[in-house]
Amino acid sequence: MKNMLKYALLPALLLFVSCDDWTEPESLEIKTPTIDAGLRTDYVENLKAYKNSPHKVLFVTFDNVDAAPSGQADRLSVLPDSTDFVSLDHPEAIHPVTAQEFGELRAKGTRVIYDVDFSTIETQWQQLVKDDASGAKSEADALDYIARRTEERLALCDAKGFDGVTFSYAGRSFVSLTDAERPIYTGRQDAFFGAVAAWREAHRTKHCSFVGNPQYLTAENAQRLSDCDFIVVPTDAATNESDLSVRVLAAVDGGHVPTDRIVVTAQTTRYDDKDGIYGYFGTLDDAGNRIHAIAGCARWVGKASASLTRAGLFVRNAKYDYYDNRLVHYDIRRAIAVMNPTPQIR
Repeated sequence: MKNMLKYALLPALLLFVSCDDWTEPESLEIKTPTIDAGLRTDYVENLKAYKNSPHKVLFVTFDNVDAAPSGQADRLSVLPDSTDFVSLDHPEAIHPVTAQEFGELRAKGTRVIYDVDFSTIETQWQQLVKDDASGAKSEADALDYIARRTEERLALCDAKGFDGVTFSYAGRSFVSLTDAERPIYTGRQDAFFGAVAAWREAHRTKHCSFVGNPQYLTAENAQRLSDCDFIVVPTDAATNESDLSVRVLAAVDGGHVPTDRIVVTAQTTRYDDKDGIYGYFGTLDDAGNRIHAIAGCARWVGKASASLTRAGLFVRNAKYDYYDNRLVHYDIRRAIAVMNPTPQIR
């Protein structure tokens, strides 16, 4: 029990130690507490053992900047230690200070990844077509462009030293496609998925997860998802836990999608969001308060399901959760505890 108490108290102590970059008024003469090196080593080893064991995973996205971090909120190192994956919004623009923090995260078993988004690539192609006055670009050119840009984006993983990728495909319902649109839709989807599949085959030791709507994939591309570590279903717009279930079941209804690795998404709340648009469910709790989506999703993930494995939570825009007057990254920390409750010390 002595060791259990020691490890239970360590995360709280580390909250103070991790703040050594803060500037305090000199007149206070505050002394930064120190942590025994052996205790720190034990903590890190237990943290990595936890991440290597079966548990509910936590992804967060992080809006990194290409300049030196201007404050603690811009530092990767202040994210909760139990975070499994940090996905950077701008993998092409990594400041040396941020790059140095990759090592700090990896030492705690956290992997740094980024996203490859089909919609972004297709939008770029559409802009090229719009800017081309000759009108000479063909659908074959489009397929070549999508495959090439996807490969270039994936190449950042090796070039910038990332631990893996997610690849995003929102897609459209097949019933909404006209006869003329269908071959273009499926052809472009195949160009994107083909490039990702080739990268995956050559990067077996890297992380690779899908983010999107599997129900909008061809059967062949849906079957390729079995090669992914997790299937992340976008549920930012969910209004309650029941709605979460409906959205997830709709995503895997086709039968080709693995159901043993499902992750759902939620937005953080924002201090400058006066209208309360981001980060809330559409329903109220028993006390009449709005429910934070992160908390609601964490409760959903923590519950058993007979039809699928609720594998974790994907939190968008983690930086906003830093600004909380209770504890930095309060909602994220609470979600980790709800999804992976520690056993009672008896």
